[in-house]
Amino acid sequence: AAFTAAAAATADRLPKVSVDAVVQLDGNETNGAGQYSQVLVPRRGVPNAHNVSVVVAYHEQSNHAAPPPHGHGVAKVAACVDARCARVRYTVLEDGGKMLKMREGPADGLPLLSYFKLGDLRVAHCEDVSCSHASLTTVHANTTEHSGDVGAFTSIA
Repeated sequence: AAFTAAAAATADRLPKVSVDAVVQLDGNETNGAGQYSQVLVPRRGVPNAHNVSVVVAYHEQSNHAAPPPHGHGVAKVAACVDARCARVRYTVLEDGGKMLKMREGPADGLPLLSYFKLGDLRVAHCEDVSCSHASLTTVHANTTEHSGDVGAFTSIA
């Protein structure tokens, strides 16, 4: 019962969104766009010069045959600049990024992402709501000492 009350309290604070159409943001069925998708609705009060209504972070397996890093796809962000997502700003965060998780930055409300890149755990802190620029940081690198899938199935709280 306590969980239900907490979930209801949280739901009351979220913006109300109604969906009357499905919008394909990027690509087609052959480029793998949309894997590991995460959605963020910017909170009120966060500087939002482009009137972004929704931010979607995702992995696009753009070219399966290409050698790394492009053969591993790209981490991308799509920022809807109108309520119906008819106008979208796309940003490639980094080649090779996948298994993305996104949340609102605790101090500034801007998108904050963690993701897996070729064995490394990486973090991107967006410099604006549309994530047109971001600071990229390796949190834990894949080295001979620590080989494997560091950062795979990442989570950000």
